[in-house]
Amino acid sequence: MLSVCFKKCEALIFILLAEKIERFERLLADKPTLIIASEGDGGNYTSAQKLFAAANNGNSRFISYKGEDHGYPLLDRDKHLATSIVSWFDSQLH
Repeated sequence: MLSVCFKKCEALIFILLAEKIERFERLLADKPTLIIASEGDGGNYTSAQKLFAAANNGNSRFISYKGEDHGYPLLDRDKHLATSIVSWFDSQLH
């Protein structure tokens, strides 16, 4: 019974992800997008790749890391990440 529930939940997550990517494609794909993800961060990395593939703005950027870090730990790991983020936003606002 648990495995059946897991498969149903996994399918629901896939549907929700597909809907979010479709929404991104419809509403935001033409906007500059900065995506940051770690390869070992499970589904988040896969989602990040799909979002970046859907982005059609030439100023979109995907920053990828090895490992499983997520969120703030990436800033600790890469001392230049905060500067890269600020620089990217600065370039989009000018």
